[in-house]
Amino acid sequence: MARGAFSPSRLAVLAIALVLPLAAAHAGTVAEWRQNATTSVAMVDEVMDEVLPPEPSVLKPAGDEIDPEIVEQIEASMEVGPAEEDDDEVYQAPKRRQRASRRDHAQTGVGTKIEDATRVEDQVSVDGKASSACSQSNQIILAPYLQSGSPHRMVVRWRSSGRGRGVVCYGTSPESMTSVAREHGQGWPLYAERKDVDSWDTVHAADHNVEINNLDPHTTYYYAIGTEPEQMPRFETRSVDVSVPSTRYWQFTTFPERMSEQENPVRVWAIGDSGWGDHKAKRVRDAFLNFTGGDWDLTLGLGDLAYLKGKDWEYQKRFFKYLSDENAKVPVFTTPGNHDTYNDKTDMKRQIGPYFDLFTNPGDGNSGGVASNHKSYYSFDYGKVHFVSVDSQELGLHDDPTLYAWLERDLEAASKAGYDWIVAYHHQPPYSKGSHDSDAQYECYKLRSNLVPTFEKYGVDLVLAGHSHSYERSHLLNGHFGHSSEVNKNPRVVKARWSKDMATGVDTLVKAESGPNSGTVYIVTGGGAIRGGGPLNHPAMAKTEKNRGSTLLEFDGKELRIWLLGEHRDDKDDYSGYNVILDEAVVIKKA
Repeated sequence: MARGAFSPSRLAVLAIALVLPLAAAHAGTVAEWRQNATTSVAMVDEVMDEVLPPEPSVLKPAGDEIDPEIVEQIEASMEVGPAEEDDDEVYQAPKRRQRASRRDHAQTGVGTKIEDATRVEDQVSVDGKASSACSQSNQIILAPYLQSGSPHRMVVRWRSSGRGRGVVCYGTSPESMTSVAREHGQGWPLYAERKDVDSWDTVHAADHNVEINNLDPHTTYYYAIGTEPEQMPRFETRSVDVSVPSTRYWQFTTFPERMSEQENPVRVWAIGDSGWGDHKAKRVRDAFLNFTGGDWDLTLGLGDLAYLKGKDWEYQKRFFKYLSDENAKVPVFTTPGNHDTYNDKTDMKRQIGPYFDLFTNPGDGNSGGVASNHKSYYSFDYGKVHFVSVDSQELGLHDDPTLYAWLERDLEAASKAGYDWIVAYHHQPPYSKGSHDSDAQYECYKLRSNLVPTFEKYGVDLVLAGHSHSYERSHLLNGHFGHSSEVNKNPRVVKARWSKDMATGVDTLVKAESGPNSGTVYIVTGGGAIRGGGPLNHPAMAKTEKNRGSTLLEFDGKELRIWLLGEHRDDKDDYSGYNVILDEAVVIKKA
């Protein structure tokens, strides 16, 4: 079947996906909602399981394989909305990245021509620059990626072939990476049989997890990685495309001290539903990098990081591969989405499966906030901004008492601490009329019932989500827990509306209060790889976009600047007329 063609069975899938949410919207009880409402993507997946041929039995024992032809058919059926797709388009790497000052408000993103294509840092020998502990390394399968950043700690993760203890050599100069941190702790390195996503061979690999402590706050460090061999045979394997030579080094910057004032704004990249990692996701990535000059402080992955089922090989190919350079220099903090948990190896309550094997989020409390001692929800600080990640996929939907007790303790402490901003993020949105309808989807209803009142009680300023493959920015809301029609029936749920600044043309919102029930802005940014459909007509929303893109947040004291950045389109002749900025807005706190 040709890519994008609709067979009768696929038309049936589409009909079900369109009709079921409408039926759920008229359900009279929560029980009916639970029975009838589900995600459109999940429905497509379930029906496609019957339409498409089964996975070849020869691949089933390892559990991580899927026939590439089946992948193509499933991918072709994913985007069945009204969006126009560029099926024949070939991704072209950017040629130059323009660096933009964090205080340069003149940046427009229009007409930026790119001239030189180097994404990878120069590969130089670390001989004489790093400790001899990093003089040798097993073959690298997954390039290093940063986790659980804080003022005094950084966790470095990577995957290599064979066996041996992971080592990180680091220092404040690329000429003196003489300090050494070694892998330790129960279960690390994690040895397992994995799939090489190029050859599809089963390989023996080690997932490394090295924690560097006693670092200076807000300081740039350079680092290299190595392997201390064990007294046993080393397995050789072909690596994936992101493999790097053992002579390469990277750099990261630690976080500022908690509650410290910052000279420069704090830049955060929020990206949801990037899980294809294809040329469309790369265009979103490159628009962000071109606009910011590759200058930002932390990344928030808002779930659905690896389509379709969050398998190990899907994370390799569709998350780590296309973000290998970015994750090696800026820490990424993730929250689980529905596609991160679809595989039969993931158990959210027991905290096992590929998602938990690959990500080390700061549930220990050493990055700020109250320790959750859980891998799927946690909090951390960056200066005077407090971040809270909540599992909206499993535990948040099933009234998990441990999660809610922790959330109350964390937000209560944060509300008393005097942060400039409190930011919560999770996968499913409480309000959306995009590719998912929050009036029809049970998960969204549960978030409005369970999480939103807690967020409002403790003065959360901003809530980020993905799931809907679009962009939606709300007015300042408080007390909206029901159907979207309540917004018009009860205008008091909108505490403040956006207005256009006549001098700059930028949407501006003034938040006059702080503390409990002072109002919250909700942003859905789920267009990291897919351009979704839906009417985008939720009355609580001030701005919507159906295009692919990611969100840049810039926290500057009591001012929050927001950009939706679309796709880099240097491959088009008319790029000089393409505006990468699809939305720009400013929140000003007066209290």
